[in-house]
Amino acid sequence: PDKLFPQLTALLESGAILAVKGIGGYLLMCDATKGEAVQELRRRKHRPSKPFAVMYPDLKSLQDDASVSPSAAALLLGPVAPIVLLPLLPTPASGLATSAVAPGLRQIGALLPYAPLYELLLRAFGRPVIATSGNRSNAPIAFEDDRALDELLGIADYLLANDRAIAVPQDDSVVKRTFFHDLPILYRRSRGYAPTFIQEGLSVPTRNVLAMGADLKSAFGYTHAGNVYLSQYLGELDSYDTQRVYDRVLGHFFKIFGSRPQRVLVDLHPAYYSSQ
Repeated sequence: PDKLFPQLTALLESGAILAVKGIGGYLLMCDATKGEAVQELRRRKHRPSKPFAVMYPDLKSLQDDASVSPSAAALLLGPVAPIVLLPLLPTPASGLATSAVAPGLRQIGALLPYAPLYELLLRAFGRPVIATSGNRSNAPIAFEDDRALDELLGIADYLLANDRAIAVPQDDSVVKRTFFHDLPILYRRSRGYAPTFIQEGLSVPTRNVLAMGADLKSAFGYTHAGNVYLSQYLGELDSYDTQRVYDRVLGHFFKIFGSRPQRVLVDLHPAYYSSQ
């Protein structure tokens, strides 16, 4: 550890792109204050304009770049620690490469370190980094070490793995607080929010019902013992890799609940993977 973090920070300072294994999968990271590094990540990931999430070392450094309400701070510092959409300040103090990070926007998706490795890395680096899902365009987040080597080394310059196996891959959740009523809107329900348990105000069948969802922005729902459970965001089911993750998460649901569906609900579209 004494040598690892100085090496990682030196790589980031040089403009390198890192693939770092976390809790739900690999994140691609680079110095968010270096426009050239951010643009190179866009080129390699085939993501020309969609905004990137930014991870800050701590709340204070984030407050120097963006307007953070008390309720947004509570989300960032809470147990879920999602990406929170925040208005940018006119002149971000960190030197954030705003035109490369979020082209044409005056807001960013920001998050704080939610795993010990990220905490140590960001503390050592001392500046914000891009923290975007480690995947190819339209593919699910990489979470298995051998596949990450194949999939990410064409995007990242260096890959940092660890010996903790990831059973269920999950992207970072994305939340925004509404302007007038300060209510949370979930743009992406994933790490920390899923599987989601819903009970209040619903009339739930006693039998086990599986709702397979659609193929775009896919997720599924399962009723068990009078409750409803929603899976995490699973992505677009037109790719084999996403279908593989969908099947894995579905099998995980059956395993943790110790049951199988008695009814299955599908979309009428005959070509949907989730309908077959």
